[in-house]
Amino acid sequence: MRWPRFVMRVGLPVAGGLLISAGLWEAAAQTPPVKAQTPPVKAQTPPVKTTSPSPEEIAEICIKAARELDAMRADGIEGLIAKGPEWAKTGATKAEIARIKRFMGLQEQVLFKCPMQLPRPTEEASGPPPLPVRRPAIARSRRATPPDTAVPLPVRKKSML
Repeated sequence: MRWPRFVMRVGLPVAGGLLISAGLWEAAAQTPPVKAQTPPVKAQTPPVKTTSPSPEEIAEICIKAARELDAMRADGIEGLIAKGPEWAKTGATKAEIARIKRFMGLQEQVLFKCPMQLPRPTEEASGPPPLPVRRPAIARSRRATPPDTAVPLPVRKKSML
């Protein structure tokens, strides 16, 4: 058994001194160290897809999600959502809450992951857009305050130079 340098200088480690004083040094020296007997665990992870989905796969996923959303709307899921969170806390079953979570997840998927197809303008503009209507000009007088309430100008002092 190798002792660290600081133990070799002192002679015995503190625990060794306690074992010697208790008469257990020989018993401790004969006991083999305990090792954990656990078999090694081999993690089997599924293969990771490193490529992004093709546009056809994205379109297929979006179509399936949109169909499922339409089916859930036909079943009346929006009526459950309209009841509010207080009803969900007190009167909803776990199955209804799970359906609402699934509906919201599908909505997010369709809104954020699926490409949006914006409607294209059917008619071209026939000219420049009309100008906005300007507000009428405000008539201002030469003096902003009436003369009786106006503050008089300061009087200049004459210079001594």
